[in-house]
Amino acid sequence: MNSKARSGGGSSWARLKAHSKTVRRRLEELVGESSEAAHADSIDPIGGARALEEELRKWRELCISAVDRLQPCVDKLRADRTDFLEHLEDRLRRELIRQGHEVFGDTSPLVVDGIVHIEIDKAAMAVSINSEPLEDLSILGISRAVHDRASTLQKDGTKPIVFLDQLADAYDRELRLGGKAPGTQVPALSLLGHILMARQSAGFRANPSARSFREYTREHFRADLYNLLRSGKLDHHAARFRYASGSDTLGAVFMFVPALERTAHVGRVWFEPT
Repeated sequence: MNSKARSGGGSSWARLKAHSKTVRRRLEELVGESSEAAHADSIDPIGGARALEEELRKWRELCISAVDRLQPCVDKLRADRTDFLEHLEDRLRRELIRQGHEVFGDTSPLVVDGIVHIEIDKAAMAVSINSEPLEDLSILGISRAVHDRASTLQKDGTKPIVFLDQLADAYDRELRLGGKAPGTQVPALSLLGHILMARQSAGFRANPSARSFREYTREHFRADLYNLLRSGKLDHHAARFRYASGSDTLGAVFMFVPALERTAHVGRVWFEPT
């Protein structure tokens, strides 16, 4: 086994599984070839029996040996898994803080830099970041994925003052669409579609195609909203951006709310005239 496999990282286990799958497939092909040869019209039954008896004996010995050697490894990993899951959040917090990230929360979901949510399901033995399942569940693998996602979201992020303008325009569009008065509360996610379309190029609006589409997901929206709330600069002309968190999750954004210092569903938003 190479040094990468010895490190025990999740990607190494993925490579091992892929290698094992290839070997099993080759074995199935070998069994098929042997069966065809045994039932061929013109065969050497003496040589064929001798060859298959010898190979079958070697395969039986190899499989028994493999089980005997691998079962202790499985038992060790199961014991390690119990300890790993028990202390996962704490170890992950320490590693991310060591890397210079801000980490909010002590249990799932952990929120990193306010924009990356780490969801840990110990019963299912699964970890997701921003609802995307991870394959490599080592501390290094998780922290690397979190760092990469945070870096990407920050790089693609919208400056708070620009995002506030976009929110205000989207809010006005939503009010006009529903025939509502200024100051009316609307579902937070109702503004996402308006902002998405406003970000598209004139070429896309004239001839929509996947090639010219500019992606803007709920993940981006949540990150931009967090950075705006953290900035505290919520005044827009003669109005102030307001939001309300609560138990109503319909059309809400689940996010880390700086003023609350915890996660909450931001369900309703509006611009209140000042």
